[in-house]
Amino acid sequence: VLAKLCLLKSLNQNIPFQKINIGRNENGSPLLFINQSPITNISYSISHKRDYVFCAATDKLSIGVDVEQVIKKLTRVKSYYISEAEDQVISEAIKNDDVLVYYAKLWSAKESLVKLLKKYSLMEMLKKAQLIAINDDELALNIQTESSHLKIKAKSYLYNGFVFSFVLNKER
Repeated sequence: VLAKLCLLKSLNQNIPFQKINIGRNENGSPLLFINQSPITNISYSISHKRDYVFCAATDKLSIGVDVEQVIKKLTRVKSYYISEAEDQVISEAIKNDDVLVYYAKLWSAKESLVKLLKKYSLMEMLKKAQLIAINDDELALNIQTESSHLKIKAKSYLYNGFVFSFVLNKER
């Protein structure tokens, strides 16, 4: 329902709610349809964790979103998604803040990138994207792809023990 409402607002058209359908492609990404025709003129992303759902749509930029819970497990599995250099960036930036929050922000930012770029698995992105700086609620990441080098900033917000992150890219 949230994805449909988000889509309707982004399309800015008078389309009946019942004419919008949601499916999935082969990698699990959501596909939205109007009367069985795929919607390709907007970028949208959706994520959910426990009782929270996060959805965004835009016709101007590419977008990826993710929501993650701040849990101790992130410390146990950090070797899968945080390099020593990234751990150093976090250590230098957070001062007295809770390190688990920043582990969740980094995981969430990298998962948002998977949804934004739509060509890498989560495991590939966890290694491919590298945290280079933290400025308040913004994480700066470098991503080396086969054809280019991207610098993308992920915005993250903490609410009730959950991190909500999004990334935007000018290319659609």
